[in-house]
Amino acid sequence: MGAATAEALDPTPQSYDIAVEATGRVDQLGLTVKSLTPEGICESAGNHFRPGELPLLDMYFNGVTLRIARDNVRAHIPDALELAASGTVAPEKVVSHVIDWEDLPTALPEKHLKPVFVRADT
Repeated sequence: MGAATAEALDPTPQSYDIAVEATGRVDQLGLTVKSLTPEGICESAGNHFRPGELPLLDMYFNGVTLRIARDNVRAHIPDALELAASGTVAPEKVVSHVIDWEDLPTALPEKHLKPVFVRADT
């Protein structure tokens, strides 16, 4: 789709039509909305539990659309599983570790960027 990710980024003001913030940091959310073009869209999947301030006046003048929510993926699971089983995509390229379900209790506390736990068919 042409999307790029960055762990750290010095955003250029009004450069992006769509931006996703997933840090959970209000200061980063503020930078993200400032990087949007006029009428840009920001999707925030970060867990914002700490207080902070957003550049509301800038957002108002720029016409920002902001959505803050957890991802609601349940409805898409059947289609995603069908796509993964089709061989059209390689899901293993977007996960850091594939871990056996039985190893979950010992593996879960370890640091893994994007683990997937799999169960053998029973």
